[in-house]
Amino acid sequence: MKIKRLMVWIAGILITCGVSANNKTAEYGNQQDSTTIYNTLISKADSCYMKQNFELASMFFDKAFSLGVKPVDKHLYNGACAAALSGDEGTAFNRLFARVQLYPQWYSDQINQDRDLLSLHTSPKWEILCDTLQARKTFIERNYDHALKDRLDSIHYRDQTPRHAYLAALRSVPQDTLLIKTRLVEMQRNDSINQIEVFDILDSYGWPSSEIVGGSNFAIWEVIQHTSLEAIEKYLPLFHNAAANGELNKSFVAMMEDRCDMWRNRPQKYGTQLIRNDNGESVPYALLDPEKVDTWRKEMELPPLQEYLEQMNRR
Repeated sequence: MKIKRLMVWIAGILITCGVSANNKTAEYGNQQDSTTIYNTLISKADSCYMKQNFELASMFFDKAFSLGVKPVDKHLYNGACAAALSGDEGTAFNRLFARVQLYPQWYSDQINQDRDLLSLHTSPKWEILCDTLQARKTFIERNYDHALKDRLDSIHYRDQTPRHAYLAALRSVPQDTLLIKTRLVEMQRNDSINQIEVFDILDSYGWPSSEIVGGSNFAIWEVIQHTSLEAIEKYLPLFHNAAANGELNKSFVAMMEDRCDMWRNRPQKYGTQLIRNDNGESVPYALLDPEKVDTWRKEMELPPLQEYLEQMNRR
């Protein structure tokens, strides 16, 4: 009876998020206009979130989720964080449980450590959420190579933690050059350690399949994409194969290809690499074919170039 009540509650949540509980994917077809509006609203939500205007960020997330476009999993999570930080506990849980229902493979090891969600911990719903995610984790990871997964998770932590600290220092205390330099040195030190680890994994295992490490294999891309040109070019075929097999979003491969082209002083194909013009605006580094760039971007699961530029220049 408890489970039945929970599922009815979640079904109601999906409706409030603009999602049909009975047919969650059929209606997400050819909605180009809605998708463009959705992406614009999400960009505005992210911008407000970065400026710590959490109530306005949550409002933009709400508008995006009401369009009838299937919400992206991370957008539901970010929307929950914005709602929690603005004091709207009910909306925060609605968005988290919508992600649970819409993305059956989603679980999180770190959700209890996410400070954005601390205000939710005293609610009985938090225990239900954590128990649900833990049950998923146990089932999904039953055949994992846990030693390799733990290794990749450690690489991810070393890669992202100093970057977040560095960016936070730039935003909050830009005048503290010593702190900023310290964070930068830590980031560079961790990068050196991670590169050795990732090179060893790729040379020993090839691309670690999600069947044995889940989404932890994304740490491989995180590290390789800011290594040397030679390293990116060496391992790029592995990333192409991973994308072809659904192991990695094609957009990440497009970014790597463009970065290689830029570093080789060649025009880029997908327009992911940006430079600043004289007015301080972000514009694409030289394009291989401006007429075809949006066709190529669509093939690599990237939004139209103009939409991407507008998003980057709002930041």
